[in-house]
Amino acid sequence: MKTTFIYSLSDPNTKEVRYIGKANDLKYRLWSHIHEAKHDLRNLHKCNWIKSLLKEGKKPIIEIVEEVNITK
Repeated sequence: MKTTFIYSLSDPNTKEVRYIGKANDLKYRLWSHIHEAKHDLRNLHKCNWIKSLLKEGKKPIIEIVEEVNITK
């Protein structure tokens, strides 16, 4: 059975969880969050937060909250 991940993005300065999401590939998903923020592909609070971290030379911390089975 295939699985997917529920994950959190946390602030590296405060350790505060700022976003919860779902993804099959965590490495790619973190890259895509950063890519969206760098290239202003979305005007979201999350992207503005990530842009502010990038200006400090930091990235969000991604952590697995839960691994779940994919059901059809």
